[in-house]
Order: sequence, then structure tokens, then C-alpha cells
Amino acid sequence: MNRLLAKLLNKRPKYIYQDFFNTREEAVSHSRNSQDYGSKAYDSRALKKLKLDERYTQGRNMIAPLALSILNKSQCTILDIGGGVNAVFSHLSQMQKQQHQCFVVERTEVIKHLNNKVPVKHQQHLRYIDSVAELQTADIAYFGSSIQYIENPEVLLNQISSLSPELIIFAESIFTNDSEDYFVLQVNMFPDIFPNRFVSEDKLMNLMSGLNYHCTYNRAVAGDFSHASIKRDTYDCKTLVFKRARKER
Repeated sequence: MNRLLAKLLNKRPKYIYQDFFNTREEAVSHSRNSQDYGSKAYDSRALKKLKLDERYTQGRNMIAPLALSILNKSQCTILDIGGGVNAVFSHLSQMQKQQHQCFVVERTEVIKHLNNKVPVKHQQHLRYIDSVAELQTADIAYFGSSIQYIENPEVLLNQISSLSPELIIFAESIFTNDSEDYFVLQVNMFPDIFPNRFVSEDKLMNLMSGLNYHCTYNRAVAGDFSHASIKRDTYDCKTLVFKRARKER
């Protein structure tokens, strides 16, 4: 048993990402898992860790609660893309949990399980859904390190912009200096290996500008985001915040 464990540990890469692909399809063909993110075993483990009353919060989990306070509206709707068991709702203050609503877009295979685990006291304010189309409006759209796993981010962002959120937040995702997105394999959740999109910052900026949003915050995040072969100075992990521009009369 110890020998097997040592063998597995030795196989674990010393970097987060590897390889380079021009298309998502190429990356998928080299992945090693049964779904877009993680695996059925990963889901089974994660579903046991749903916690909606976090005592502590830090890093990217602070951004949406702070933004909610700045908006200073009596009732707001947060759209959390891919929040899973650690949705931004978990990191709201107790007062915010009682005042505002959070809709978490997740994969179809886990939605029912997640909704069944939401305590009665939170059911009016937290719901897991499988499509943005279920909403008519939102005040904050929040990608908590999730834009990199979206198959068609341009389509999704067009759908989100139609809800007219005041803020669209991309927290802790990889952005590159390249003019186009490219794809790598994420290997730090060994033995699962799955595609990860390295997002072109220029391309996203142009897309968001066309949707009437301008960037108000753009900062790199500290941490190990190593790739086996791509030069580190060509990409960075960042948090970007976009605000809806006021249309001129």
C-alpha cells in the first residue's frame, strides 16, 4: 500500500498546467476524466463538503460580498457561475444572506443534489440552476475562477449582459498576452486531467466593451500558476472587475 502511494505521489506533476492546444476539442481529446471538470468521484467527495455559513473568508471570496455592500441596494441578485459547494453565498455576511438572492449556475448532474442539501433557512435566498435563461435580471455576475472551464464564454457573456448586471467579476483566472484564447491541461487534481482555457485579455476587453462594460479593476493574484513549458511572463492569474457603462441620453 505504501509503495503504491509513493508511486502515485511520484507521478504527480510539479506544475499546475501542461501542454498547449489551439482548440478546446484538442485539449478534450488529451484529457483524462469523464466530464468537463473533475470526475464523478470528485463530485461525490465535494457534495459532502457543502458549507453555507463560512466563519472566515479571504481572497476571491471577499470580492462579491464587498461589491454587494458598495451597490448598497436593499435587495440584490447575484449570479454565481460555477460556484459549486463553495458558492459565493457561503461568504456573504449573515445580513446579506437574509436580504439578497444568489443563483448558482452549475452542471446538470449536481444541481438536484446541491439543492437538496440547502438548509430550509437558506432556501429562499440560494438556488442552484443549470442555465442563465432561468433569470430575468441580475445585479452582480460573478465568475469565481470559473471562466476558464466554460465551453462558449462569448455566448454566455452575451446572455449575462442581457440581464444588465451592474458588475461582472472575473476572479482568479489565467489571462494571457496573446490575441486569442488557447487551451492547456490542468493537472493539479491528479489523476483527473482536464482542459483549462487561458483567456486572451485583449479579446475579453474588446468583448466586454462591445457589451457596454468597462474594466474598473485589473490586478494580478499571487500564487503558483506554473506551466510545464509556457513562459510565465506571457500570462498571469488576475482578477478583473467590469462595470456597466451608463448610456448617454
